[in-house]
Amino acid sequence: MVNSEGEEHEADSSQGGGAQLGGSGQVPTGTESPGTASHIPLVSKASRETWALIVPGLYSPVQQRKQQSIPYLAYVLGLSTAAAFRTWMNSEAFKPYYDDLQVKLQTVSATAVRSFGRGQRYRTRLLMVQKAIVEKISGARRYIQLPVRDDGTFDAIDWHAVFLLQAVEHNLMRPTGPFYGKNMTLDEMQARIWAVLARANLSARHRRRGDERSI
Repeated sequence: MVNSEGEEHEADSSQGGGAQLGGSGQVPTGTESPGTASHIPLVSKASRETWALIVPGLYSPVQQRKQQSIPYLAYVLGLSTAAAFRTWMNSEAFKPYYDDLQVKLQTVSATAVRSFGRGQRYRTRLLMVQKAIVEKISGARRYIQLPVRDDGTFDAIDWHAVFLLQAVEHNLMRPTGPFYGKNMTLDEMQARIWAVLARANLSARHRRRGDERSI
């Protein structure tokens, strides 16, 4: 299990079956969401307060200084173990969006008007992406219409916005997503996906260097 400090303890790694929507459109009581802490049953219409008692990590602020820790990321995503986190990270819930982002970033000109390099602070970059999403000119509609159409002006901020929107939506709308039915705020969900993105980027750098610390 992963405790409130993000420390990993031995736990049963078996996963329950994916929760399915019933005829009423609600998640039936007694079904389990794979990877959620302690395999707690999803309860129809459970309040935010109830979920905060069951999976407190989903509602606690994401601490930047801990985001390199896989057990900590598992905790803030409400996943039961580091192994469950790795499974989630390599699943359709995250990996396709991350891989697509890396491909799209290769098309971005190094002379883009808006700076989004390593010189920007972690939180500053997230705020820049969130601002781009809500702005009228380059707002969410520009990013969520599929297929996403780049008019030739997309820069790194735009592609990160596409990634953030799509990854959050997947994990919110799919029964196997850690955000599904949890009554989380948009900022809470975005902060968690952004933290995983930072960890994935760190792992990619380690792999390029032949470092064994990569995921």
